[in-house]
Amino acid sequence: MKKLRITFPLCLLLAVLGMFCSFPANAEVDWHMAKQFMLESEPLDVAVSPDAKSLFVLVRGKVLVYSFLADSIKGTIPVDEATDRVRVSPKGDYLILWSSSNKILRFIQFSLIEEIDLSGLPYKGLKEAPVTIAVFSDYQ
Repeated sequence: MKKLRITFPLCLLLAVLGMFCSFPANAEVDWHMAKQFMLESEPLDVAVSPDAKSLFVLVRGKVLVYSFLADSIKGTIPVDEATDRVRVSPKGDYLILWSSSNKILRFIQFSLIEEIDLSGLPYKGLKEAPVTIAVFSDYQ
């Protein structure tokens, strides 16, 4: 029983000392270049879509929309030259843009258009007719 009384205070003292002492830890970082996009002008701000499939790069006067999947630019959205920040809404359907100098906050609703390759597949109607696909993911 005497050993337990000596061991417990010693362990408690070591635990308290461990909280206040910092020990350097050596760690390695394994990394590689995953993507690289060549921009047409200097980026002012960057935002990533919630599903991490799209990258929105704000440059002077427009937002460049890049696709991570296709490694290419999908399109541009014209904005005011004074716009200096961009964010994507949590659901990924709005761009939130603001201008510090003009004290303006803008919300732009957008939807990304996906190209679906139907070559060689049967179809009914005009071959060039636009197709809209609606996804209902909130049903019970």
